[in-house]
Amino acid sequence: MSDGDIHSMVIASDYRVPDPSRVWPLLERRKAALADIGAHHVLVYTSTHDYGRVLVMIGVHSREPIVELLRSRVFFDWFDAAGVDDIPAVFAGEIVDRFVRAPAATPEAPGVVVATIASVHDVSALAAEVASATDRFVAAGIRKTWIFQAFDDEHEVLIMSE
Repeated sequence: MSDGDIHSMVIASDYRVPDPSRVWPLLERRKAALADIGAHHVLVYTSTHDYGRVLVMIGVHSREPIVELLRSRVFFDWFDAAGVDDIPAVFAGEIVDRFVRAPAATPEAPGVVVATIASVHDVSALAAEVASATDRFVAAGIRKTWIFQAFDDEHEVLIMSE
């Protein structure tokens, strides 16, 4: 993992929209505004079993405090355009650790992403446990795992696995 990865912030939100197929095109049309706030990655995941539910993750390199980024019109305009009725909770944090399996020799089907936000006693211990379980994760078909720690609560983490 490079230092650039460590200091990258993530802003993630899980919410419902009337039409999930509109989410990516709306974000595409806002590419310049997202770049202006320092976004370098934008990922959209749609639920495979709960129609209308999406998880949007935005990787951000920015010198602005996270609170100022979250107050940006970019977010409110996006929520309005997507048809979000209630402004959802937003996870804001930085990457603590990640594991990425070596690429497969043959093409694979697209992955399924499982994400959770949880409170843990010791984030470092969690990261160490995940690192020690890497072989078991690979054997179970897990390709990637990311652990993010929230800025506003040192015990809150977002864990994503593909």
